[in-house]
Amino acid sequence: MKKKWIYFLLLVALGIPTAYGSLATDPAALMKSSTPTFSTSITFGSTTYDFEGYVDYAVYAPGAYSGLLTLPTDEYVYAYQLFNSSNSDVSMDSLTIGLSPGITASNAFSDPSIGTTGGAMSAGAGFTMSQSVMYMFFQPVTAGSKSTALVFTSEYGPQMGGAVVSGGISGGAVISLPTPSVPEPATIALLGFGAAALLRRKRKA
Repeated sequence: MKKKWIYFLLLVALGIPTAYGSLATDPAALMKSSTPTFSTSITFGSTTYDFEGYVDYAVYAPGAYSGLLTLPTDEYVYAYQLFNSSNSDVSMDSLTIGLSPGITASNAFSDPSIGTTGGAMSAGAGFTMSQSVMYMFFQPVTAGSKSTALVFTSEYGPQMGGAVVSGGISGGAVISLPTPSVPEPATIALLGFGAAALLRRKRKA
């Protein structure tokens, strides 16, 4: 582990790119980005501002994470990266990922080694009382710039859920992103049916 971090710091010092490829096309990912874009308006006082951008994401199956952070190998890894449009009048201040009721997540960090490198680091990450993971930026993601990859882990697999990109204290954009969730009852039934069919085949063989 120590050698790994020394290698990473040397690459940064020498200015050599450390990216493993964008999250949208990372071959190690279980679920890759369909590049959810957003375009909305934020009104502050009597002035209306344009807020545009997109979120790149990838979800990694347990043990398949390609970044340099040491994370649990028995949990899924969720990674997101914010891109603010050059047409935006508003900086990105935070990303909040919603969690389904009863779902847990942990190990929330920024990882500058995956996705598109050179973005703004998250100043802090934490888990709110309202079942969500929130990333705040000390230096906002300004128009035409991006964040680092924002990651967390969970024992629960992905489904598409709700997230909010904040564009200042006065508003933001609600978008759909993969979030940890338990399978729907219909999905559980289908999985059970599939397992039963496999057992029947084995017995016949």
